[in-house]
Amino acid sequence: MKESYQSFAERHLLDLKYGVCYDQRELKDLPTEVQYLERVCKKLPKLIENGLDEKIKHLNLQLGYDNLQHQRHALGLLIYLMNAYLFSKENIPQVLPKNLAKPIYSLSKSLGVKPSMGWIQNQGNWRLIDKEKSYIDLDNLECYHAFTSNRGEQAFFLMTNIIDFKLAPLIQQLYEANQEIYNFLSQQPCFEEIQINQTQFNEDIWNTILQFNKYNQVLQNLIQLEINSLKAASESILWSKNYIPKLFDQLDSDFFFFQLRTYLQGFADKSMFPDGIIFEGIQGRQNSEGGSSGNSPTYQIIERILGITYRGEIDQVQQSMRNGMIQKHKDVIDYFTWHSWHRSFISLCGNQELKHAYNQVIEAYSQFNQQHYEFVIYYIEKSLAKMGVTLDLAKGTGNSSILFMKEKPQYIRTFKM
Repeated sequence: MKESYQSFAERHLLDLKYGVCYDQRELKDLPTEVQYLERVCKKLPKLIENGLDEKIKHLNLQLGYDNLQHQRHALGLLIYLMNAYLFSKENIPQVLPKNLAKPIYSLSKSLGVKPSMGWIQNQGNWRLIDKEKSYIDLDNLECYHAFTSNRGEQAFFLMTNIIDFKLAPLIQQLYEANQEIYNFLSQQPCFEEIQINQTQFNEDIWNTILQFNKYNQVLQNLIQLEINSLKAASESILWSKNYIPKLFDQLDSDFFFFQLRTYLQGFADKSMFPDGIIFEGIQGRQNSEGGSSGNSPTYQIIERILGITYRGEIDQVQQSMRNGMIQKHKDVIDYFTWHSWHRSFISLCGNQELKHAYNQVIEAYSQFNQQHYEFVIYYIEKSLAKMGVTLDLAKGTGNSSILFMKEKPQYIRTFKM
């Protein structure tokens, strides 16, 4: 059954304009206690210096709301408070007070996400400086709240938001093209064979399709639609790749490595949390990893749409990144894992222009990931050298694997046809 993208997006908390992000100004009937959390978070830099413990001590959240958008927003704010509380102290607490622990654990369970820093806390943490100008512009965005008063912190978070914004229309376009491909293939007399041979070109199957559609313009229109969709994908991904270096002008490497990264940690570092952290009032210990831009679902959604999958250690890293995503967004990734027909259709057609368009997208996405790796090298290796530590012993933000980032661009290229 064909489902419109608007319906699909609403079911999976995808915004038609902002993708996996949302505009918190559009949240309606926001509970009073969540509005209070917003006000507290806006004062974080000052509260970290003095008064944060007292604010947390007097928190008394009821969480009596079922709206998933409200839950997502509340959890993002609470995660900011949690990491500000834990990582602003010289001696890192091993127990998270129940006034934070219980609501974070409850909301995380409801949303299907790990109870620690991921990327959920930044999906609504942005606003336009000038409403008359573009929202896809780092210079026209600022955060509602941050751990520090350094503009570099905001730029770091907002860059991922901008990429999410830029690729949001692409997800819709490829979803709709995917629907058209499925509708066409499912009407073919050899559809069962197509399903069995999804990823391989089969000349007999293709000849059957050509014979069945001998006088049908639908097939040619569909091929052109797919070519146009893939060209649009290449343009958006390359734009994102070329935009990342803008961050270098606003984010100082020492600030990023020695200050900001401190606040992005989880509880998996054995040197700080030998046995994980205790959530007061919750049975067991938590040992989730920290936050990374890789926790944005946009990347894995695009990958699965294009038919890019991973194995072994790389897949393990991907699974770890998924822990920082709400279940609704993980469901989108799973949907395209099993229901994307793009790569199968391109392989089946054997159309050279179509293959070329697909290979261009793969190359663009590989270059995007190479740019991300170079960003990591610039911001991490430079600071590690001052500590006498080599890159091979380091971890990316959120404890992600740098080796994975290095190998990923070349691995992506293996999906070219």
